[in-house]
Amino acid sequence: MKALAVMLFLIFSIFSYAQVIVGQWSDAVTPVMADYVERLIKEGEKKSAKLIILELDTPGGLESAMRDVVKSMMNTYIPFVVYIYPSGGRAASAGAIITIASDVAVMAPSTNIGSASPVQMTGRDIDETMKKKIINDMVAFVKGIAKEKGRDVKIVEKMITESVNLSAEEALKKG
Repeated sequence: MKALAVMLFLIFSIFSYAQVIVGQWSDAVTPVMADYVERLIKEGEKKSAKLIILELDTPGGLESAMRDVVKSMMNTYIPFVVYIYPSGGRAASAGAIITIASDVAVMAPSTNIGSASPVQMTGRDIDETMKKKIINDMVAFVKGIAKEKGRDVKIVEKMITESVNLSAEEALKKG
């Protein structure tokens, strides 16, 4: 918890005189979210922002929208922070992958991240052949991002293959 407070203090101290764009998303990952994140980035680029912070609390959502969000975040020159907030919030499923793709991932106390195993839109399991293809594709996608962002590739892979969840404290320890 002290590490989180120190990290937030440093981020805000460093950028206290610079333009910082802050957005909030507390819903499913959808094309509307992808458009919202794209607008945040365009606003940041227009204003020459030094940082974009997205406060995130999501149960997950659509894989295609998640990929659009990730592409937008990874293709801006502005450092992108995902802050899982408020306490009691989560970055589950697609939200976990969005968080992993951020330049800086921060979690409020009593939040969690994980459970990124793919399911159908109805929440039901996918047939075995299709599930294997989807999981392998998702693992390859996320492993590359995790490695680039300095995240623990093995735990990220387990979020997809085993629906692993981590508390804020566990996530900090596991990198």
